[in-house]
Amino acid sequence: MARKRMIDPSIWINEDFGTLSTLAELVFIGLFSIADDEGRGKASPAYIKAVLFPYKDNLRIADIEKALQEVSSKMSVIFYSCDENIYYTLISWNAFQTINKPTESKIPEFDIQNPNIHRLYYNNSNTTTVGLR
Repeated sequence: MARKRMIDPSIWINEDFGTLSTLAELVFIGLFSIADDEGRGKASPAYIKAVLFPYKDNLRIADIEKALQEVSSKMSVIFYSCDENIYYTLISWNAFQTINKPTESKIPEFDIQNPNIHRLYYNNSNTTTVGLR
């Protein structure tokens, strides 16, 4: 089970965050709440919907996937696949979270050099790398 997480109050005035749709904002904040102690988590759209929105029957998995793509293009998150599983990593995790007695992640670390890891939802904007602003 994930631990309590802190959301920096300045997120509400962050220009990139402010351009997200309401659903993408909730998904981004939800990613913080379900991340492990190293800022990684499972990111299949079906899993995200089940964990973050279990009672929203009108919300489609396709809506979650669109929100994940939006988050990937504007926020400091990398989505990737490894061994047919989809994961995410929050880039600036340690700058915003203080973890006492951290537990090592069971999720593989994003490594562009690893041939088994493939980046998903790659940025379509003018910046060259998603989330490394």
